[in-house]
Amino acid sequence: MKARLFLISACLSTMLVAPSFAFAFEDLTQATITCVQANLSPLEKLQKEIQEEVHGKEDVGINMLPYPIVKYHGSLGYVSGGISADEVRFMQCMQPYFPLTLVFVERIDTHPKEIYTADVHVQLSNATGELLFDSIVDGPFLLIDLAAGNYKLTADLYGKIKERNIKIYADKRKRSVFVWDNRTTESSAQN
Repeated sequence: MKARLFLISACLSTMLVAPSFAFAFEDLTQATITCVQANLSPLEKLQKEIQEEVHGKEDVGINMLPYPIVKYHGSLGYVSGGISADEVRFMQCMQPYFPLTLVFVERIDTHPKEIYTADVHVQLSNATGELLFDSIVDGPFLLIDLAAGNYKLTADLYGKIKERNIKIYADKRKRSVFVWDNRTTESSAQN
């Protein structure tokens, strides 16, 4: 956990407008102790400190960070985003520290190549059918902190549903790309 926080802070500090701001590993260890006492997750504490450095001490809330933050759906940690080029780089930097990376793209008439898409409704269930995640993702990347095991994933874009069974291993990372073909002309759909 400490190593993951350190690497996440490295991603944040290299991406932020204030490049002089960086955390030392010892600061993260102390932040972890402090945030447990303050009933904040270590990452929420870290994000608050980064935000205060960038925006000053005024209380603007954790969600004012310029990059996606780790959120929780129950006890399941996840990050979604990737709308801007900076966010894409940030999400790519974060990928190695999450067991599952999902990428959402679509093909449309006005673009010759696939484009990133957002607003995908994602549901994730474990092997027993228990729903672990159910949310509309606000970017083309979704990183999920999952334990090793078997999962069923459902992704819905504009009523077009895609399902996959995913196996997560303790020592490997899984990346899955979902592509929707939303081209309307018959000739472009054949390409």
